[in-house]
Amino acid sequence: MPSFFSVFIFILMAGLGFSWPEFEYGEKLNFENIGLREIDYSKLKAGLFSQGAEPKPQARENPFEKTEFGAKSVVVLDLVKDEIIFSKEGGAERPLASLTKLVTAAVLEDMFLGIADENEKVLIDQRAVNQTGDDGFLVGESFAAADLRDAMLVKSSNDAAQALVFWAEGLQSEKPDDYWFVNQMNLFASSLGLESTRFLNVTGLDLDKNVSGSYGTAKEMAKLLSWLVKNRPSVVGSTGKSSLVVYSIEGRRHVLGTSAERLMAVPELIAVKTGFTELAGGNVVFAFGLGPGRQFAAAVLGSSYDGRFDDALKIYETAKEWIKP
Repeated sequence: MPSFFSVFIFILMAGLGFSWPEFEYGEKLNFENIGLREIDYSKLKAGLFSQGAEPKPQARENPFEKTEFGAKSVVVLDLVKDEIIFSKEGGAERPLASLTKLVTAAVLEDMFLGIADENEKVLIDQRAVNQTGDDGFLVGESFAAADLRDAMLVKSSNDAAQALVFWAEGLQSEKPDDYWFVNQMNLFASSLGLESTRFLNVTGLDLDKNVSGSYGTAKEMAKLLSWLVKNRPSVVGSTGKSSLVVYSIEGRRHVLGTSAERLMAVPELIAVKTGFTELAGGNVVFAFGLGPGRQFAAAVLGSSYDGRFDDALKIYETAKEWIKP
């Protein structure tokens, strides 16, 4: 027996003059038979019946492009993706100053410290003390090789750099010439594909008023630091410290403050190296993190003594904008 609801619908349709189409028994019933359009559910699934097409995402603006840097050259590199995300004259060749010591340390690590006992004694002689700058080392003192390497990078000690090179030369079976170690540094740079990087001495000090001790680009310095962080972490591991305490074999204590004091404010500082000479101006390279999977390396060349740190801190703050979704 038809339900009350069915009877009600039938009476209502009749009152409105609606009539069902006639069908032969067995005729296929479809939507067209009753004057309605069958919905194509495949199209509905594809979203073609939505209220207009979904807008395409806008190209993401690079916050570094809006940041003003005082340095002549700036490069920021994504350490994880190994991609340069910002460059300001990154390929321009400029004096490197004490950024040179990163390669001095890397060559020492590969040729000697990776094989020899890191505690092997290195003597501070008069030739080392005669270098520009006074780090408190005394003629006749001796240190563990690894301690002098860290002093060379944290304090940017020219005395420590030269003492280590004299020690390395003394390990050779035949007395090398004055450019032997520098040649090793240039070979090392070439092996990493740093085609614009070249060295004339082991410290990066200017040779005279017109010639720097080393040359390179911000792009290659960022890549160099990236390589060291990934492949020679022992070389740059101490550079994130605000100070370094080393003891001579004779028992004398030396406290060496970092040359990058202002960058100690960066929470996840991985590594840093500074440089400054009259020809180079202020240079700095540093690597830092902003959480898991977010690490960066940056190079600043051709700034001023204080301006290099201003630019470095701008890079850090801008990188926080960069990682926002």
